[in-house]
Amino acid sequence: MKSTKIKVRSPGLTSEQTRKMAVVAADSMESVSRGVTQLDKAVEMLRSVAVLYGYAKPVPTVEDYLMRFPEVGAPRTEMARRLTFRCFLKWLGRDAKLPITHITSEHLRQHLAWLLRNYRTGTVIRHRENLSAAFNRAVDVDGYLAHSPMKGISLTQLMKSIGARDDSVARLPFTPEEMKTILYRFPQPYCDLAATSFYTGGLRLGDVCLLRWADVDFERGCISVRERKTERLRLIQLLPDLRERLMSRRKRQGAGEYVFPESAHKYRQSSGTVSTDFTGLLSAFGITTRAEDRTALKGRRRRITTKCFHSIRHTVVSWARSNPALSPDVVRKTVGHNSDNIELRYYFTADRESQLAVLRSLADKVKPDEAPQGAS
Repeated sequence: MKSTKIKVRSPGLTSEQTRKMAVVAADSMESVSRGVTQLDKAVEMLRSVAVLYGYAKPVPTVEDYLMRFPEVGAPRTEMARRLTFRCFLKWLGRDAKLPITHITSEHLRQHLAWLLRNYRTGTVIRHRENLSAAFNRAVDVDGYLAHSPMKGISLTQLMKSIGARDDSVARLPFTPEEMKTILYRFPQPYCDLAATSFYTGGLRLGDVCLLRWADVDFERGCISVRERKTERLRLIQLLPDLRERLMSRRKRQGAGEYVFPESAHKYRQSSGTVSTDFTGLLSAFGITTRAEDRTALKGRRRRITTKCFHSIRHTVVSWARSNPALSPDVVRKTVGHNSDNIELRYYFTADRESQLAVLRSLADKVKPDEAPQGAS
């Protein structure tokens, strides 16, 4: 540069091209220091020059970036993420064709405010998490942004500013009598699906539906499951109550990959189908909760029941933690919940007998008054 008398030459560029890039960089930083130009705008200007000379990759549009976002999670997670992206792009309208660097925090605040007016709080939280993941990658991995436009946006404050309230629906546990009805009166395969979840400490629906016979070790008396939500491998003790059900099912089905082949097929086609069928059975057998008034549901909010298949997990945790004879730490390990405490998370191991004590206590709650004739 002329000011220092030092000759600067960038690989692949002529002296004139190097000089022009240096001038743009110096002018941009000077404008920022004087408060004339915002840092984001200066960075965008520098990037455009770098792209021109092949030193940086072009910035994609919002639509291109989100629609080409790599799939890194479980199928159900990715399905929800794609839904979030499509919703955001539809809301942006023509602005979806803008470079991703043009998206501001104000765009995201307005979008989240619109979501809060039309959807349940739980749904908005999931949308926020998916959008945060996308913009964080644009910062940390791809380097398109200096910082995420999602940073600093609080849903709690946003709800207050628009007068919205938290309408999340809390799931309720089943009573012992309701669990007996589910385990002994529900038709196949739903009674066995529920039993597999219940007797394994509240295994999630997807993990039950996609359980393979290769994961069930009758000789060692355990089930190994790679949880779809956490990707964590769990080794679960096999109670006699569940062992008997699974062995009976194996004899009826014969050879095959999945313990519940029909449910596995349904779940892979549409993850909500099995859950919807199970909720329908709850209603048919009188295990219902007070329905919400549909006229009170504003926007695109759906009526959500407070009891569903996932309530089995709530039931397991509620019953086990309510038993003073059971260690909360052992219960947490048995159901596969993480702890915020680093010691419990990495150094505590529940022994086999302690975990069996938790599972036995659950089984004792649903012992039939009379020997069951077998689920229909």
